[in-house]
Amino acid sequence: MTGYPVIKNVSEAFCETDCTQYEYVYFESITSNSRAFDAFLKQHFGNYYVTNGRIGIGCRANNLLTYWNDSDENGMREATLSQPESKAIFAATPASPVTISLTRLPFTGGSGAPTCYSDITTIKIAQSTAASSASTQAVPF
Repeated sequence: MTGYPVIKNVSEAFCETDCTQYEYVYFESITSNSRAFDAFLKQHFGNYYVTNGRIGIGCRANNLLTYWNDSDENGMREATLSQPESKAIFAATPASPVTISLTRLPFTGGSGAPTCYSDITTIKIAQSTAASSASTQAVPF
């Protein structure tokens, strides 16, 4: 999918006073060419991490994209993109978008999500690396 980041300041999840602030990153899709992604957005619209044409992909900290993801296969895990991958995403704009590949492993549970959660399991820059997963259950977007 091709798009650019939209960064919003958010307070730490479940915090009520003196909350730590985070730079939460949404990926605004210009084109997805993926029926699976479009269906996912429609199904999960209104979820904190999914809005109209936009999906949450984690937080920016120290110029790196870091996120948590929960799946039936892996449980809750933290991931951090490399500096070059993070930089490519953060440098993208509507006039100069970046193409990324996303995959999502199934998750049938439910729980409170950490602040930097993403429904996405893997994020890759499409031009440099094709998205892959050892699981046959992964849904590529």
